[in-house]
This record gives sequence, structure tokens and C-alpha cells, in this order.
Amino acid sequence: PWKKQTRAAGFIAACDQALASVPTLWPAGWAPDNAVCKDRNLVITWARQETGRLEHLLNTLPDADIAIDGNKATLTRRLELPGGENDVLPKQKERIAALYDIAQRYGFNFALKAPANEAPVLGQPAEAEPTWKSLEWTVADMALAPVRVAPLFEGGGFRLNQIKLSFAEGIMKWTMEGTQYVQP
Repeated sequence: PWKKQTRAAGFIAACDQALASVPTLWPAGWAPDNAVCKDRNLVITWARQETGRLEHLLNTLPDADIAIDGNKATLTRRLELPGGENDVLPKQKERIAALYDIAQRYGFNFALKAPANEAPVLGQPAEAEPTWKSLEWTVADMALAPVRVAPLFEGGGFRLNQIKLSFAEGIMKWTMEGTQYVQP
């Protein structure tokens, strides 16, 4: 599957380009909740503040969608993702050690886990063991943008599935989620 997925750097560039196409993240009287790049879209959500009016939001972001209660808004932009590449996959043991070494060296909140396995269906033949495995990873609550962090982790079979920018009490935090494909 990694052959069809954009490498991390390409995903980040597409997300950054989509974010840059938005005139502002702070329209008058509206506060951003989050911006999420996932699949092939960037989706930004806002909450109306006490002094916020739809007029202010729509003057700046005319293609925003307004929630039925008039207090939330979303804007969707398409990600222009480049194609994938057929990487040589690293060995699982070495790649896990390298990923945690990077995370520990730089103090990142990094987690790695194996995806939930699907139980075989009774009465059906078992599938042949694949020549690769996938590991889900997360780097959470970063002050640094993904363009600064992801290159440290880059390697064969390293893919980025989601970037989330959260806004809370004047603080912006980034979270990245993805898949690391490895040889067993």
C-alpha cells in the first residue's frame, strides 16, 4: 500500500499549500478550533465568539459552510497530493529502534503500535503471511510544525496519514499520525 501513498514530505507540502490558500485563520469574531489534513482534504473549523457575526466570517471566507446553529463554520480545501513511491522497507526491529531514538533524542511525544489484527473468518482459508507489516505511529502535541519534525523520521515506508493543528487558549499544537511499513 505504501507504493500508492504520498511520502511524508509531499503530504506536508500539500497540507501547507492548502493552509496558505486560506486568507486567514482568525476572521473577526471567530476562533479556529482546528485544521486537519487527512485523506485528500484540509478541513478547518471555527467557533463563533461573543462578538462574532456571520457577516465577518463570510466576508473573509465566502465558501465556508455554516452549522445549523450559526455558531460553527467549516472550510474544506482539496489537497494536491503527489503520487507514491516504491520504497525499500526497513527491517522492523531496526526501524522501531531508530524511530524511538529520534523521538527520545528530541523529546517528542511519539507512540508506535501495531494495528488491530483482523480475526480470520471461520470456514475460509487463511491468507498467506504478507512480506511486510504496518505500524501506526503518532507524534502529538508539538510546538514545531510538521515540516520541521517529519524529516527527522523520514525513511523507507514512512507515510503520513493526518496532520492536525489545534488551537487552545492561544496555543497552537500540531499532531501527526501515519503508518510505518516494515519487513517482519
